[in-house]
Amino acid sequence: MKTIIRVLAFAAGLTLSFAHAHAQGTARSQDFDLSIRSAAMGGASTGVAWGAVGVWGNPASLSSVQGIEWAYTRTRLVPGLADDVYLTSKHLRLGGAGIGVSLSGQPFEGLGETRLDYGTSSPFVDEERIRSWAIGVSPLQVMRALGRLPGSSVLARADLAIGIQSKDTRVSLGPVSAEATGIDAGISARMPLLPEESRRSLEVGLGYAVLGANKQLFDFGFGLEPGTRTHRFGVATRLVLKEAFPAGVTSLNPIIGVDRTLAFTLALDRASFGRLGEVDYNVNNLGFEATLLGILSARIGYYDDQVGQLTDPTYGAGLHVPVGGVMAFDFDYANIPQAHDSGLPNVDRIGVNITLDPMALAKRLK
Repeated sequence: MKTIIRVLAFAAGLTLSFAHAHAQGTARSQDFDLSIRSAAMGGASTGVAWGAVGVWGNPASLSSVQGIEWAYTRTRLVPGLADDVYLTSKHLRLGGAGIGVSLSGQPFEGLGETRLDYGTSSPFVDEERIRSWAIGVSPLQVMRALGRLPGSSVLARADLAIGIQSKDTRVSLGPVSAEATGIDAGISARMPLLPEESRRSLEVGLGYAVLGANKQLFDFGFGLEPGTRTHRFGVATRLVLKEAFPAGVTSLNPIIGVDRTLAFTLALDRASFGRLGEVDYNVNNLGFEATLLGILSARIGYYDDQVGQLTDPTYGAGLHVPVGGVMAFDFDYANIPQAHDSGLPNVDRIGVNITLDPMALAKRLK
């Protein structure tokens, strides 16, 4: 009983203090976007079709994966209230030519997982574990890879992608546990607005996703509890100055792949949270990102969450280190607020991503 009380207290703390965690469904681990980039940008990611993918925000983003990726994130969810409550995730991603997949505990054991650890160990381990798989496909990228689109056509630079994700979620609270499978689905589109030969590129992106689209019900033995259903709509735009710096900056290119670009991304999301067919509340998210030389990113954002008492800024940074065009290391950090009158400190989130492109490596070795 002591364990159950502690878990319920932590759940209440999550509900009162962290963005999006006050969703009305059970399985709180499903309510958090695992993208650290998105968190730094105020939670806006659904329409962002450039840069690091946000699979849990929109599974269609997987279509842009190129090569083999290993992604890891770790977050202490409610510092100042329960310092031993952590959310961690490990995902393997594979992709190329407009088709990408994400594997995290499914269909093979040992390929990662997402875990919300409530910090208890005796007599029960109170936690939530999610094993998932996802796939994203861009028909236009597939056609380009097959040489079926003329290089001069608008469609040769545009993009349209769809994605689906399955999450097997097990919630263990004291002596009781329940399990259910949630299905996410999403679509994204990207359109260039300037000619390819221009010294600038300007693109607009749109995205829509339904997380928990199916009727997932958790049975704890005292009635069925639905998981959270979230509708997300996002719009984003990206401006890239292709020759923003002198040609000399490319002298490091053989080592780390420095380019001469300066890029700006602006994103706006609206998310509706609820259970099954009901909408309990809406959240608006605004984010901005500036990326220097394709390596260093600065991010700021803003949550507009009236129900959760979160109308606050977010911020963060990203470091992308490409190696010879065949590997890359990404480090991401985000700082996000807790509820106004909770008196709790901000939450720090970190993520690490390692990428290897076997096709590029094979070309290098020829």
